[in-house]
Amino acid sequence: MPNGLARAALRGHRPAFAGTAVAALFAATVVSASITMMAATGADGLSPAARAALDSNGVGSMAVVMLIGSVYLSIFVIVSTMGTAVAQQHREFAMLRAIGARPRQLRRAVAVQALAAAVPSAAAGFGLGVLVARWWFAALAGHGLIPAEVRFRFTLLALPACLGVAAVTS
Repeated sequence: MPNGLARAALRGHRPAFAGTAVAALFAATVVSASITMMAATGADGLSPAARAALDSNGVGSMAVVMLIGSVYLSIFVIVSTMGTAVAQQHREFAMLRAIGARPRQLRRAVAVQALAAAVPSAAAGFGLGVLVARWWFAALAGHGLIPAEVRFRFTLLALPACLGVAAVTS
């Protein structure tokens, strides 16, 4: 029965959980792109001139601001969409409590619902964020904000961050 309540709620309220999934996808995309850009423009192995050019153009600072802003906004957006999805179930929860469901079971069902909506979206957002970061890097390099010697680097550090932000905020 641990997942039966969550499975039934996910089936019965698909549009509400789709909103949570889309919000988590967007947040994970921006988090992934920001962390990938921070790793790609890191100062490891660069000449002092290239490091100075990156610092003066503020590319790393731009990625940090995008990361912080994304986490901050995802807290509000994902929490509010998930709260709305759960609030739509108040009658079902009241009925379940009336027939003997314990509060712990309902809390566990809500947690499973949140993770079921957020984790796949975070994984997809990670992949999408890497593509966005590659485009972002190329655009900045094309405008001369990233020196020619700096190459785009892929990092897996963004995946746990995306999963963590999506899981905690949902």
